[in-house]
Amino acid sequence: MKTRHSAALLLVAALALSGCSLINSSPKRDSEGQVEKDTKASVTDLKLGDCTGPMADGEISEQTLVPCANEHYWEVYHTQTLPEGPFPADMNDIAEGTCYEALEPFLGAAYEESEYEFFLLTPLRESWTAGDRTISCLVGLEQGGVTGTLKGVDASSEEGETTES
Repeated sequence: MKTRHSAALLLVAALALSGCSLINSSPKRDSEGQVEKDTKASVTDLKLGDCTGPMADGEISEQTLVPCANEHYWEVYHTQTLPEGPFPADMNDIAEGTCYEALEPFLGAAYEESEYEFFLLTPLRESWTAGDRTISCLVGLEQGGVTGTLKGVDASSEEGETTES
């Protein structure tokens, strides 16, 4: 049994300002929308089902996307776009609750019963004013070593081993 860890939280400085991007183009994707090779991308380019390398500490604006068939650290299992309005004072609580609630249906078991951690990316106040409203929820292992999707992994494996679907 484990408890929820606030250490899973990270804020993202998503550079949503028009004309202000560190990456020149969106990552190349196959016909199913999956990245074809390791690619640096803006965190605003993360899509449901994307897999990534390790996450840096602190505010981040770009991330390495990795084909999910290759060894990776994290997988985007849920995204949510928040409504227009003022920047939520409780952004971290909203994001943590959103990601926590979406995790069990994705993994097939309760977070507390799983070996996997979740990680979240939220807009900062600066990117919020530029129109960034997306919370991205990622699941994986901080030390990496995941291969394939984690969708349903805890429902299909008593050991909690990763499986490919």
